[in-house]
Amino acid sequence: MNTNDPGCRARERAEAQRDRILDAARQCFTEHGFHAATIANIAETAQVSAGLIYRYFENKNAIVLAIIDRQLRQARRDIAALQTGMDAGDLVPRLARLWQKNEPGDLDPVLFLEMSAEASRNTEIAEALRQADRISADDFRGWLEGVAHSQGARPSPAELRVRGIAMRSLIAGLAVYIVRDPGTDPDDLRAALEKVVPALLRFDPAE
Repeated sequence: MNTNDPGCRARERAEAQRDRILDAARQCFTEHGFHAATIANIAETAQVSAGLIYRYFENKNAIVLAIIDRQLRQARRDIAALQTGMDAGDLVPRLARLWQKNEPGDLDPVLFLEMSAEASRNTEIAEALRQADRISADDFRGWLEGVAHSQGARPSPAELRVRGIAMRSLIAGLAVYIVRDPGTDPDDLRAALEKVVPALLRFDPAE
């Protein structure tokens, strides 16, 4: 990348401003809820003008859609990273930490639940979440198939689909649990996951 190119620098500045707005929106939606958070709140948190926000996003819906897209890209990176370690011993600590990280691009359990609730009222957000779920589900099924093949198994597409649903339901349930009981001992959470996850990743070569 040519950092001396004025056009390149302008694109980098624009991308940085856009990310700053999304980080601020995520914070505001988490603290105040989607409906209570205003563009003015987001602008104040991002330390930019409301006019600058409207340069990048038409409205709050557009901001939420951008957050969904960013979190989908993060989820796909996380699934791709699993390819380097296909056993339960690798996945359990990843799941235990999934909703407990604090970087802007990480999954946030409160934001996850807020967007899920908004999807029940907003068809545009609902469709965006469904599309993101379909893409990540396909990626996850591909990873599960690799796990099965490494054990000499060839499960049916239906079996992979069902196990994928079980795993994604577990991940969504973790978000609810952590929001309701944020003081959960991480060691207890990991021990609980170790009771369940290995069974979902164990395949019979006769399948």
